[in-house]
Amino acid sequence: MSDDSGRTPLPTLDYRMPPVSGRVTFERHADGFTVTVPPIGMWPWMRWKLLVLLILLASFAAYLTVFSPETPWAIIRLLRDEPLRFILWFAFPMPLVFELPVLITLLGGYFEGRRRYVVSLRGAILTVCLEASFVERGWQSSLDELAPAVYLTGGKVMLQSKYRAFRYIVIRYGTRNEMRWLCQLVNDALAARIRAPAS
Repeated sequence: MSDDSGRTPLPTLDYRMPPVSGRVTFERHADGFTVTVPPIGMWPWMRWKLLVLLILLASFAAYLTVFSPETPWAIIRLLRDEPLRFILWFAFPMPLVFELPVLITLLGGYFEGRRRYVVSLRGAILTVCLEASFVERGWQSSLDELAPAVYLTGGKVMLQSKYRAFRYIVIRYGTRNEMRWLCQLVNDALAARIRAPAS
């Protein structure tokens, strides 16, 4: 049975299995496979951002202590004697400096940590679906139009059209070993497609 491009579908391919210690799920089909990269949760996404915010907070505290030793006591006296002025002078700018970035990081971690990717190959069509709380986005390409998958630094895989550079998608949230495996899996399918005889 041939597809619309005039070439035979993918031959049976002995797909390599994902890393044993990984979180991705891999399902074989008669005409391809489905790989699911599950959500990573909040903490892995937020930890470095929170660390940066903590360093900024510690730097601010060190500045007050080392360079302006009288300032902490002045703040305490201001809170005791003139609470309204304290709110306008100190407490009001604080959300802009620390609390808002922390809140944005927490919200980003919540929404980003719930995203998952589903990569599916059926015949000669590769589909990537991004599923999240309020976002569902799809990306699709035939193997004939797909450039070799590229592993990016930090554990990401980029899929891109051969003919339209702006048509690409970056898959993330797996471990480095899982993303290397996924990259090789797609490239194995591409190699098999190239070897498939024309009908």
